Amino acid sequence: MSAFYDERAAMALELIAEFDQLVTLRNEQRGGYDPETGTTNPGSTIEQTAQGILIEYTGREFEASSLIQVQEQPNMTPNQIFPIDWTAVADAFCKAWSSNRGSPDYDYLANLYAPDNDVIIYDTLPPLNGFLGFTQLRSEIYPGLEQIAVERTGDVVAREMAAGHIVVTCYPFRLQYVFADGRKMSIDARISEVWERRSDGYRIVHEHPSTVYAMG
Repeated sequence: MSAFYDERAAMALELIAEFDQLVTLRNEQRGGYDPETGTTNPGSTIEQTAQGILIEYTGREFEASSLIQVQEQPNMTPNQIFPIDWTAVADAFCKAWSSNRGSPDYDYLANLYAPDNDVIIYDTLPPLNGFLGFTQLRSEIYPGLEQIAVERTGDVVAREMAAGHIVVTCYPFRLQYVFADGRKMSIDARISEVWERRSDGYRIVHEHPSTVYAMG
């Protein structure tokens, strides 16, 4: 029986190592009353940084004097803050693609797409074969673009797979383009994205839109 529990303990440590975040454990001790001086001694605070996960949060964690605080990280995107609000992720994604200067916020978007060169990214506009990696997309997409507006037009559906290692999101959105040659385009589509959980959060490893055409 002990081998069974040893195996489960090892598995728990592996999961913590893969999905943890740095947390600060703070133990605040109140000062005690000194009857000889009639005063209260100052309290003490002990802090320790550790790897941790929070399971089945109920709110009671703040009833005791020991508080758990997630260590802040600079430039975190919504897909790196747990639990993840996938609607907020989608809205941040659309906002980053929108621009009246002809160039989306590629620096922000680089934090969302996987950096792998074999990740194929499809768009509503050519090329039909998509882009091989975010670097190619960034340098070649939308030649002559002056303005782009991307707006989510419906609810976000998110489905977890492989115990949360993979998440598939899907939602309708509208894209509006203005090009330097005077062309203007408005496209309604549904975007599907596959997110893979990595050490720095979820990254897009596949993306494709399904364009909706009006009949008649």
